[in-house]
Amino acid sequence: MLKAHLIFSTPLTISLFDCATGRPYLQTEYYDVMTVISPPEFG
Repeated sequence: MLKAHLIFSTPLTISLFDCATGRPYLQTEYYDVMTVISPPEFG
């Protein structure tokens, strides 16, 4: 599972942390990331 942390800056950057591998990485594609996140996770 991926947990996304929204970081509002210029440009907009989303910091993702992979719990499976424990490896944090940056993703600049906002909409691509949103498609990865499972809606049920947020109720």
